[in-house]
Amino acid sequence: MDKDEQLVEGKVDWKGRAVKRNTHGGAKSGFFVLATFAFEQMATLSLAVNLVTYFNTVMHYNLSDAATHLTNFMGTSYILSIVVAYLTDGYLGRFKAVLLSLFIEFLGLGLLTIQAHYPKLQPPKCNIFDPTAKCERASGEDTALLFLALYLLALGAAGVKASLPTHGADQFDDKDPKETKQMSRYFNCLLLMVCVGSSVSITLIVWVEDNKGWDLGFFISTITLFLGIIVFSGGLPHYRIHVTEGNSPMAELIQAAIQTSTEIDNPEQLQSPWKLCRVTQVENAKIILGMVPIFLCTITMTLCLAQLQTFSIQQGVTMDTSLSKSFNIPPASLPIIPLVALMILVPTYDLLFVPFARKYTGLPTGITHLQRVGVGLLLSSLSMAAAAIFEVKRKEVAIENNMLDAIPVLQPLPISVFWLSIQYFIFGIADMFTYVGLLEFFYSQAPKGLKAISTCFLWSSMALGYYLSSILVQIVNGSTKKFTASRGWLAGNNINRNHLNLFYWLLALLSLINFFVYLIIAKRYKYRPQSSTDQIDIKVHEINDSGDMENYSK
Repeated sequence: MDKDEQLVEGKVDWKGRAVKRNTHGGAKSGFFVLATFAFEQMATLSLAVNLVTYFNTVMHYNLSDAATHLTNFMGTSYILSIVVAYLTDGYLGRFKAVLLSLFIEFLGLGLLTIQAHYPKLQPPKCNIFDPTAKCERASGEDTALLFLALYLLALGAAGVKASLPTHGADQFDDKDPKETKQMSRYFNCLLLMVCVGSSVSITLIVWVEDNKGWDLGFFISTITLFLGIIVFSGGLPHYRIHVTEGNSPMAELIQAAIQTSTEIDNPEQLQSPWKLCRVTQVENAKIILGMVPIFLCTITMTLCLAQLQTFSIQQGVTMDTSLSKSFNIPPASLPIIPLVALMILVPTYDLLFVPFARKYTGLPTGITHLQRVGVGLLLSSLSMAAAAIFEVKRKEVAIENNMLDAIPVLQPLPISVFWLSIQYFIFGIADMFTYVGLLEFFYSQAPKGLKAISTCFLWSSMALGYYLSSILVQIVNGSTKKFTASRGWLAGNNINRNHLNLFYWLLALLSLINFFVYLIIAKRYKYRPQSSTDQIDIKVHEINDSGDMENYSK
């Protein structure tokens, strides 16, 4: 049989038939996945940076509560990816999971659009920045519809995160050298599509939300996601669809972790074939547990990111956002700075830095994955330090101009919003190092049967970071209310009267301490040889054939 006519193992087409290399999969199928990811990011990223303003100005939550609701929503969208990954790899299948998740996300955006369009589904209009105004906060049916829409969005986004990237990787065969190169290019393009889709979202859609109405902005997001569904469905005749086996590797991993002590204490139980298969699972569990300390050290990275999506946006609301006499940049569009930086830095890193570093280290990646993560963690601390410094500068301008109680919408401070670009730029570089480094680390170190699930380490780290941000805000307010005139460093709606600079310094210090802890853990970590899982599998088969436990111990 010609090579192009060879069947691809473990994959079928949409009718359940075996697929051939020249008919299904490859770059053509990957294009549909990449385009879908770009549309999904275009439709949803504006929510991550602008929802805090919607909560504050439309639903009338105070600033700290608005930030908490956003970080809870973001955290849930990441933590649910673990649940979806469990169902996807073992039962539902990646194609079905992506399609179902996109429809759930579409429904959530539709409900959010409806609420933003009808005043009866919102509290009465009121200027939240006017200290004399008694604004009625959202309650009852209004909040029920709001949070139903948000958590449908969270569930849908979780499914996309867990399933879409791996469905795209399914279009390539890692046993074929040509397709292996195409797969590498696919992952690079995936990051590029995230940047492109996100850039459109936080500029065009955010501008519409702020200037033409929230309902129109949400409606554009809804239509954009619908286009993504059409594009993804259009690739159906070309996809290689992964065949599920009715069991989840994650479930086997958990079972192995629970049974580890039993396996060791009762070696005679390993004489049965059912128990023999647990040898590999126990070893896999040890490998995964060895990566947990690294995973825990990366949570503070998202803790810092959460502030750029909440309090930094509110800083921008009080500042001069004009680019010219006729155009103002929405504060929520400031994350365009790290996105543009990423679109420039990622190819620069791959084409210039990696070859240069490779000459001195001899490593194919230039520097190790853990070194790359460490650089990002240090830069995230510097980003928070820069944010603290510029917050002091912003408040000094407010004091000098006697504008501590100025209403931002009517009277912005005479300081350019682009002062905030420095903290965003530093974090953008940190983002490139840490998050990409983590994906490479988890994927390369995970056992063969757990490659897809390993990406959940990254999503889980981000989820915990968002949740921790919500908790930290409440702790800081509770701990500092006795020492401030207001209800804490971050309480109330007047950011000029708050102590956001001190909160940023706290985050910078916590991140720096976390960095030094990480250095100790990373230094002790021993990289797993890439062939170790295969060696374990071979030895398990040897035990199965001979029944001799001594073969495994040797």
